Amino acid sequence: RPEQDGRARGDHARGTGPGSGTGRHRSRGGGYRPGMWPFLASASASELPDLDEPLRTGAAAPADAAVVVGIAYYLFLPDVPFADRDAALVRDWRVSTRGVPVERVRVLTGGAREQIVAAVAAAGRDTGADGTVWLYFAGHGVASPGTGRRLLLGDDTRQAPEAFDARGVELDALADLASVAGAKVVTWVDACFNGTGRDGAAMVSGTRFAVPDWLAAEREGRLGWAAAGPDQFARPLEGARHGAFTWLSGGALRGWADGEVD
Repeated sequence: RPEQDGRARGDHARGTGPGSGTGRHRSRGGGYRPGMWPFLASASASELPDLDEPLRTGAAAPADAAVVVGIAYYLFLPDVPFADRDAALVRDWRVSTRGVPVERVRVLTGGAREQIVAAVAAAGRDTGADGTVWLYFAGHGVASPGTGRRLLLGDDTRQAPEAFDARGVELDALADLASVAGAKVVTWVDACFNGTGRDGAAMVSGTRFAVPDWLAAEREGRLGWAAAGPDQFARPLEGARHGAFTWLSGGALRGWADGEVD
């Protein structure tokens, strides 16, 4: 297993997606249509827009802070294809497109629960009511076996349900830490919580987890973007070499949401 240093690995385990086609379709209502997934899933890299070159806008958001976590390699759980590349894409959007100062962006491409909590707590302490703390996570998520709440798993989590609460951290708890000094909080999560990895395999054989709908609702004053609902899955987009949700939402934030894919 390679060091967890964020380098893209050429022999990532691959997920699969149905359908065929190119995926390059305009929509007057806004970029890629939701129904275009079968086309996107089978598109090659040359057929998809490249989001890995930063879009530099000159914007400035000096009061904002960000924590970007992309864990591709777990010690005891299946790898998460392209999560490290997702972190790089999101970090570049924060700095080059949104204008968050680079020194206020904390990036983790590996880390246990303690490292994730420490990074978010520091961002929360440093950001007041005039700023936003942006929290991004790509990796394994799961519903807590005890409470049903959404957990984000550190890279040392063992492949056993009894380890999840101890080595994971609740998404809502991270948002609480991020808002401790009054900041607004935006969470952006490319993970699902039903016990299935990005490659479609169960994290624990024969075991499924469920987040009650009421626990998935965002609290007042917070905005949450998630790849999957309580009974849905997060998948990779092979042609783009990113998580599908990260790639699509990243494109929307770069202008696709205005109806022009250019």
